Amino acid sequence: MIPKSKVLSLFDARFDYASARIVLGDALAKAGVSAAKEGLDGDDLRKLADALTALGLSRVEALAAGLIDLAGAGPAGKAKAAPEPEPEAEAAPAEEAEEPAEAEAEAEAPKGKPQAKGKKR
Repeated sequence: MIPKSKVLSLFDARFDYASARIVLGDALAKAGVSAAKEGLDGDDLRKLADALTALGLSRVEALAAGLIDLAGAGPAGKAKAAPEPEPEAEAAPAEEAEEPAEAEAEAEAPKGKPQAKGKKR
């Protein structure tokens, strides 16, 4: 069971103090979930997320997704899979990494004297 205060904190992140409580009450009524409950189970949270989107308010997608996350299940009612790891960025070849250093050395060389490559002042 998720405490109602935790659910309310999600609404507080999207709405101001009074609006969060009003919208939560409206969404609970539309979902058919008792507002007198101290805690909500996963099924109640999914119903609440659906009711919230059905209210037609703007920018509540993240809030609905947060409710689904609290429920511990995805939109289809299945347990959430672990996120796939992002592919690692390929390292630049060593030759490309040296080119900026050479260009930097040339830029630092005095204008009157050409500097040999590879030597640093």
